Formats: sequence, structure tokens, C-alpha cells
Amino acid sequence: MKLFNWYSEIIKTDPTDKPSNRYEKVLFHYLEKEGYKYLKSKNEFIKDFQFGKQIINLKYSSQIGYIYNVEYYAHIIFNDLEKAFKKVYPKYGWTNWTIHSHLPWTESWLCDKETGEYSDKTINIVSKEFLEKVKPQIDNLFEKINTYEKLNKIYNTRPIHFIDYVPISRLEKRIINGLILANTIEPENYNEIKNEYLMLIEKYKGNDIEDIKAEIKIGLDYLDNNDLRINK
Repeated sequence: MKLFNWYSEIIKTDPTDKPSNRYEKVLFHYLEKEGYKYLKSKNEFIKDFQFGKQIINLKYSSQIGYIYNVEYYAHIIFNDLEKAFKKVYPKYGWTNWTIHSHLPWTESWLCDKETGEYSDKTINIVSKEFLEKVKPQIDNLFEKINTYEKLNKIYNTRPIHFIDYVPISRLEKRIINGLILANTIEPENYNEIKNEYLMLIEKYKGNDIEDIKAEIKIGLDYLDNNDLRINK
């Protein structure tokens, strides 16, 4: 989908503002048209969808006082699934992202590499790179995983394998969310999927494996004694 004729448009920014704020205001000029809201305090753009929220998160790399590259993350929150997960782990302190995807850094710099100057030209060049190279990946992810059925397919088609959408250090979240989905979408396969997850635990070689096993046992005990399902 062609978003706009970028080359004919340079978005002006306040030169006295922080470079990160200037850049995000340029992005918001385009993302607002797609229904995103701008959360300045978290460097995030958030959009509601039928089952939760879709989030684009920005992080900046700095060196010798200059902010130059921008790093992107795409997150999806499935509200009912996260609420169900909290029933299993009411004191779980980590973020409620359901999907976490790390995207590329920009190649271009927000400032001029020679002079260190932040200009509308350099800032708009980085936004062009985002819209042409990174945004299509985000759109593809959000389209690929926008229903509970699609989420279940991602999680549970081959649960013995790790996926890129949840950090592997959060194996308990990966497994319990997968089993809540299985119990909702394909309960006839629940036990088979559960056994595959138990095999997955044995493949994990991290130093925190005993802590993770203890957390997973708590989750499995809860699921064994509660018919926990979500509205799909």
C-alpha cells in the first residue's frame, strides 16, 4: 500500500525541541492517520484493535552526547488473554505484552554525521526509512496476528519450538498463555499440546531453569484445577 508521496513533503519541527520529540512528531504526522495515539512519556504509538492494543515502541542510541540511530519494537496486547494470565499469576510483575517483536535499527542518523546538526532534513530522512523499511514489517506482524485463532496458530502449531515473539527468559508466560489459548481454541488437543510444552521445558538450558520450572508448576496446577478460557 502506498502511504503517500513522501518525497514531496518535509514535515517541519521545532528546532528547540529534543531530537527524539522532533522525530516522533514527524512519525505521528503519518501514524495518526492510521488511528495511532502518541504516548510521549514512553516513546510509543498505540492503536486499539478488536482484541486489544497494537504498539510501536522506539528506543534511541546515543554516543558522545548525540542521539543518532533509532531502534524499533512492535508489541501486541491481547487483553482477555493477559487478564486470564493474571488470574494464574496475580503477582506477576512483568509487562503484559502478548507479542514482542524486535525490529531493525535505522541506518540513517537523526543528525548529520559530519556536523552533528539535527535538521528537518536529517529527521525526515530517518522517518522515510522507517516508513519504507520498518513500517511494512510492523503492518505484516499486526495483520498476521490480529485474532485469537491466529495467535493460537502461532503459539501452538509446533509448541516444541521457540518463537521469536516472546523472550525465551519468560518461558512460563510462553507456556501458560499457549495453554490458555489451547483450552479455548482447540480443547481436544490440550493434553497433547501440554505434553509438548513439558518437553520444551527440558530443552531449556538457562541458569534459571529451576525457578522457571517452579513458576510453570504453579501455572499448570492452576490450569488443572480451573477451566480457564477466554472470549474469542
